[in-house]
Amino acid sequence: MSSIRIIEIPPGFAPAHIRRQWVGVVLPLATEEELAHNPPSEVCIGRGNENGYLVLCCKAAAVLRTTGKMEAANYWESFFDSYLEFKKEVCELVA
Repeated sequence: MSSIRIIEIPPGFAPAHIRRQWVGVVLPLATEEELAHNPPSEVCIGRGNENGYLVLCCKAAAVLRTTGKMEAANYWESFFDSYLEFKKEVCELVA
């Protein structure tokens, strides 16, 4: 499974202090199976991140929680069945 590491604060609608908590976090990319079972809508979460990497929101929130970033985890958990999209320029691919 491929993952991304967030290396810069991603753009988006969330408050800056929430978006800042992504930096340094490694997130699993959405799998083909997840995308087939739960296709992303035309409007993915993450304004300014079009054509970026997709991550299932519930998995992203779980990673935030395990890394001790509870405020951000709580914020994103309300979008449970959605995807987060991260602009490629703020990420690096990791194996």
